[in-house]
Amino acid sequence: MQEITERLSYLHGLAEGLDIYEGKKEGRFFQELMVFITELNDELTHTKARLTELEEYVEAVDEDLNDLELDYYEEVDFDEYDDDDFLTDDELDLDFDDEYIDEIVCPHCHETVVLDSELEDNEIAEIVCPNCQEVFVVDNE
Repeated sequence: MQEITERLSYLHGLAEGLDIYEGKKEGRFFQELMVFITELNDELTHTKARLTELEEYVEAVDEDLNDLELDYYEEVDFDEYDDDDFLTDDELDLDFDDEYIDEIVCPHCHETVVLDSELEDNEIAEIVCPNCQEVFVVDNE
């Protein structure tokens, strides 16, 4: 940042030394351009200072959070446990057989369509393919 400020000061001094600001239309343009660039540099310097403050703040919060985690949460070492220590699907009472799922191939686009309900015997159903949006009939005989 210091290098940009120094280069900007050099350009400003060079422009004044060459008298490009005096009584010329181009001089007025360059003078306004230098003012604009100086304001941009000031905003950039301010933004960089705020960013540095925020980085320090986030680092402090991260350190505090790490201290809290160490104080209040036990570190679990999963290597101490056997597979028998964890519940299986049956023990969790997860029953995936309640919903009957059937797959049918769409005759139009030949993509697989998954049905989430069982068709009764001799039932005819109209299915809308989610891929091609075509309607086709399924006869469960």
